[in-house]
Amino acid sequence: MPSTDAPNGPFKPFALLAFPMSLPGIAFGTLATLLFYLGNAGLALCFDSVGSGAEAASIFFLNLKSCLLGFHLQVAVGGRTLFILQSIWLLALWGVFGPAISRILALRLSREEYLGYRAALKFGFQLAPSAWLYPLVLLGVLAIPAIFNLCLGAAMQIPYVGLAFYLLLPLAWGASIFAVALMLSAIFGFGLVPGALAVEKKGTLDAWGKSLNYLFARPLHVLLYLVLLKVFLIDILLHYVFEVRIFRRWTEQTLKLAISSESFDRITAPVSRDSDSFEKVARFVFDSVTCCFDLLSAGFVVCCFFAGFVGMFLIFRRDVDGIDISDIDIEDPDPEFPAKPVER
Repeated sequence: MPSTDAPNGPFKPFALLAFPMSLPGIAFGTLATLLFYLGNAGLALCFDSVGSGAEAASIFFLNLKSCLLGFHLQVAVGGRTLFILQSIWLLALWGVFGPAISRILALRLSREEYLGYRAALKFGFQLAPSAWLYPLVLLGVLAIPAIFNLCLGAAMQIPYVGLAFYLLLPLAWGASIFAVALMLSAIFGFGLVPGALAVEKKGTLDAWGKSLNYLFARPLHVLLYLVLLKVFLIDILLHYVFEVRIFRRWTEQTLKLAISSESFDRITAPVSRDSDSFEKVARFVFDSVTCCFDLLSAGFVVCCFFAGFVGMFLIFRRDVDGIDISDIDIEDPDPEFPAKPVER
């Protein structure tokens, strides 16, 4: 039986896939979540059919999933305009906070160093243009097969003459396969590109090229890492914290262990009920604390998302490129606030 400490031991590829507790990472994840909600709240005011910021955010994620899997909007509220504006806002936040959080976690995972809030945020703004270029490059590449199929479809509909263009249908299928494969790799890239920028700072094309190289060089490892990340983030964290609401249920039940009244039931009820002035104030306080906890929980999930992909990049960089984990670009973006070793 091979040893687990051997270079090719069965658990060795997972050695760096860690989720370190990072307060700056969680803080930036929370801030990004809050800004995304506020942006959706502003959009909800512009679209009468959208009730609130939370509803707008929910519509966005439903449409995002539907577009990725079925290439159509699942919820018609707001239409394409709302979805495009929400996507632009999300990409704007991703371009700044993705590299910032990834830089914090890259230093923590590879060198056990701590990066301050100001230095990390400055790093994020410095690398934001490179991150924002990534979706633009993707759209440009995806436009090629899309335009080809568009032109072919138009030619096929020409009376009589269009029948000859049916011979080019295999090329249309090939273009579609290329586009879908590119979109799937792009999803992987949206997590890995900020990690690549945070570790090497070599630009968008280099970061995307590395993500594609690792995807084809270690396809099984990529699949295993993504499944592990999906189970941890979606099936465990998001499900139990935001769908099952296990922490809220536990809090409500334990608060009522000694005594429970109808007034307190109305205050802690998930759905607002008729109440007097005192109960409205108490409910506002209760809901405000719950909202803060939800924001922190979402920030932790965002931080873990980037931590998972930073760990993946460091693993692939070591195993595929043969580069030592601690060998990263440590040029400090802010000499006044250098990275410091983590105190133990």
